[in-house]
Amino acid sequence: MRAAKDLAERYLNLPGLWQAASQAPPLPTASQPLYPVVDLQNPVKIGIVRDAAFQFYYPENLEALEQAGARLVYLNALNQAALPPDLDALYLGGGFPETNAAALAGNEDFRTSLRLAAEDGLPIYAECGGLMYLGRTIQTLEGRSYPMVGLLPHDFLMGQSPQVHALGAPDWAPALIRQAREHQNRRQTVKPREGFSQADPAAAPPGRTRRGATG
Repeated sequence: MRAAKDLAERYLNLPGLWQAASQAPPLPTASQPLYPVVDLQNPVKIGIVRDAAFQFYYPENLEALEQAGARLVYLNALNQAALPPDLDALYLGGGFPETNAAALAGNEDFRTSLRLAAEDGLPIYAECGGLMYLGRTIQTLEGRSYPMVGLLPHDFLMGQSPQVHALGAPDWAPALIRQAREHQNRRQTVKPREGFSQADPAAAPPGRTRRGATG
């Protein structure tokens, strides 16, 4: 704290900032509530995977879902047996699945239930580490490879420096690959499975077009 204070005093015009702030007009009153009032008899049920592997969520996003009438159900991909059968959608946040890769791989029942639910049409929204979990495998810095959900035809290889990835969207699965069009600021490279082609519809495995994943 003392170091931060010294840096602020050295590089910021604190008196000027205080003067500008004191002269700022009051914020306008909102003409409508931030969240609409929703009264749903049968709210949608959204699964939120939140555990040691996936914990990066903006509280405002979760609050907005609830205010819009959703019922949030918190799940654990490390030790829960399976997805609840009555979910309407699934939200996979960011985190560090690479540091929990062995435990995630060990919970095969949960991975299988997620993949089968996606193949059955469950909408999935995934971010960052959640996207990695949906891939085929994660290879750790130690070189060990662990199986993941297998929904995306990609392997994620951890490296020492941040990477930026831009993945094209094949014609046969635009919604699926929108999830992985650009993945940045993570220390991994993305390796498509052998035979994967953006331009070849035949490269899509059976059922791939029915998987409603986005991100």
